[in-house]
Amino acid sequence: EGQFGIYLASVMWMTMVITGLGLEVLVWLSFLQGSWTQEMETNWRVAQFLFPILVSTAIGLALTHNFLAMPIAVFAMWKFGFPETILYIYAGLYHKHHSYLHRAMDLMNGVGTIFHHSAAALYVAAIVTEAYPATRDVAQVALP
Repeated sequence: EGQFGIYLASVMWMTMVITGLGLEVLVWLSFLQGSWTQEMETNWRVAQFLFPILVSTAIGLALTHNFLAMPIAVFAMWKFGFPETILYIYAGLYHKHHSYLHRAMDLMNGVGTIFHHSAAALYVAAIVTEAYPATRDVAQVALP
């Protein structure tokens, strides 16, 4: 059971990360069809506003081993697909008019965000699948 739990957690974790980044790509491609509008700005602000409650809900569900924690965590961490992560990476790689320092900072910000979101996704997946026990010590990691 222990090894299968680790396998299941790994598959769920990779699925969450790929889904989150894929969601960003889909939203980014739709943005390329037009320009940034006031409606998009409002949606972005709503996504930012809902982030804390959605992450709290995902952690609460994970601690009860509820698989709904995973899609909620994906929508929360990847902000409903607003392409935060991939835009930083894109800017770091392709914005030639920025200084090398600015581009390096953008690239590090994007890669760091991927690591950060991936670690949080692993935390949720490991608890949901019971690869990691839902103890008080485990729950305290996510508390401010």
